[in-house]
Amino acid sequence: MAQGTLSFWLRPRVLAARAYGVQAVLWTGLLFPLAYDPTRTRDQILSRLLTDADLLRGLVPVAALAVGLAWFPVRVRPVSRAEVWLGVFLTLALASAAWSVRPAATLLRAGGLTIEYLLLLFLARLHTDMGVESLSHLGVVIQVIVLSCLGGALLVPSRALAVMPPDTVRRLAGVFPVIAPDILGFCSGVGVVLLAARTGPSWTRRRAAIALLVPADLAALLLTQARAAAALMVVGLLVVLLRSRPRLRVLAGGVLAVVGLGAGAYLVGPARVVALMTRHQDLRFFVTMTGRTSTWREALLTWLGRPFLGYGYYAGHRFALPPHPGYGEVSNVDSMWIETLIDLGVAGVVPLVLLIARAGSALLTLARSERGAAWTRLAIFVMALFASFLNPSLELLGYPMVFLGLVVFGAPRPGLPAAAPRRWWSRRQTVPLPDPIAWA
Repeated sequence: MAQGTLSFWLRPRVLAARAYGVQAVLWTGLLFPLAYDPTRTRDQILSRLLTDADLLRGLVPVAALAVGLAWFPVRVRPVSRAEVWLGVFLTLALASAAWSVRPAATLLRAGGLTIEYLLLLFLARLHTDMGVESLSHLGVVIQVIVLSCLGGALLVPSRALAVMPPDTVRRLAGVFPVIAPDILGFCSGVGVVLLAARTGPSWTRRRAAIALLVPADLAALLLTQARAAAALMVVGLLVVLLRSRPRLRVLAGGVLAVVGLGAGAYLVGPARVVALMTRHQDLRFFVTMTGRTSTWREALLTWLGRPFLGYGYYAGHRFALPPHPGYGEVSNVDSMWIETLIDLGVAGVVPLVLLIARAGSALLTLARSERGAAWTRLAIFVMALFASFLNPSLELLGYPMVFLGLVVFGAPRPGLPAAAPRRWWSRRQTVPLPDPIAWA
């Protein structure tokens, strides 16, 4: 009886169905903590470190990891060099509780980040066993996020299109899932790049889907008024389309059309164009990039007090950084590199630099070999690398961490020899399984 049950669960068709189920569980664990992320002030965190919502956001990823390991264990080895440096960074983040200004907060946040990365690495290995590209699944997730935010703007416009100080104009933000305007703009830009590169499940490459999704992504980008995201989208498109001369001609025509429209609009109404570019901000906020440079200056001055080890993961930028009048309290430093400096010092920045260097080299090698959507991955890597100087990224739990993490660690895994799908996947029976929509 037991042998018959085991034989049933090891059939290729059943294993394939289990792989899809585990994938949904892993995506749930990855995205659930991001879907609802209430912003709390420093005083609120100090008065109550762990709320019921925080507890739920922490337990769901742990449960997802436990279910995945129990239901579908994957091969751990081989381990890429980028993953080794990620392990060094996470170990340092956990160990920083020993010298943190708020040890409990450091331990909780570093533990949560570690669990999220374990889920991400698990997902990359599952995709390797299935012989699928992680990037195609990421594209579906991004389109679901963008469409959900646009739907929120239609259902609850007062919350989705709100004024967020220091801005004085309404900008689109996610209601559910919760996502800031700048990050949503970045998601929209990545979505356009993926669609332009025809990277994704088969249904996303159909003309009807492209005709729906590209305008939706561009509308979201326009409503967020994310200036850096728009520039990064152009950079990503350049990297992707430079590989194809016909596409390059299309891109050149589009750029000329946009430049022409912009020049015409400026000649007709220069004040309106300037107001649109500056989001009606006064000179102080525009010159300081919405207060970023002031935050960076304060963070670097604070970092000089503990240059080598910092003030502890998360606790450094949340509790050691002094507030600066006129800009309000910040929940992050808006720069992966400066935030890591104040949290973990030079010791924390070194593994991040080596991780990015190894990943960039491996992705470039992958692109030269023309394996899969390698050039698209390289384009998103370049976009995310530039964005990491203006927003949180690999060092902090958030959408950029998930997106860049899948680009760096996803299947096919950069820096490792090409791996064939597992035998059970290659021999699975032909069944009418849908495209793996990685959303739960």
